[in-house]
Amino acid sequence: MLCICENVHVYSTVLRGKPEVSLFEDETCKKKMLDVVAAVQRGSELQVMAYCVLDNEVHLMVKGENYHQAKEGLTQMKKGYEQVLFPEGKRSDRCSLWKSSPIREIPVEWKAIRQCIRLHMLPVKHHLVSRPEDYWWCSYNDYLGRKWLPLTDTEILLSWVDGNHRKAVKDFRKKHRS
Repeated sequence: MLCICENVHVYSTVLRGKPEVSLFEDETCKKKMLDVVAAVQRGSELQVMAYCVLDNEVHLMVKGENYHQAKEGLTQMKKGYEQVLFPEGKRSDRCSLWKSSPIREIPVEWKAIRQCIRLHMLPVKHHLVSRPEDYWWCSYNDYLGRKWLPLTDTEILLSWVDGNHRKAVKDFRKKHRS
């Protein structure tokens, strides 16, 4: 079993909206959510390693110093998106937008790689696209070097795939196809 480096803590969670709430009605809402994620990331030590925004949920893999930091950053993301949706505090029961979601630490490298691939394949699994690179609201293209948002830190995970960056990207792509 390969252990993740001592000071690297990777966490995975899903920020899920309640069934009666439509969080990401259109592409603009998905972009706003990613803007909020980027703003929270800029204001903290939290780093996004992978993401996928679906119609009513955001799957995230983040790196932080500890569980508390990860939880705090994810809470800020939820609150930040609520402020974007309701800028003047028009909604009094803001907490009712989100379901409670567990935050899991991923303790070993191969599990983090597998979780990242699973996250990238969600749009294919949900029949939104036939290939993960065709879905805009996912970090897969960031790993292929086609970043359109400065959001995802791909270096750590790619270094776990292979020490050579080019080979790591090639292997990472293969892993998504198998």
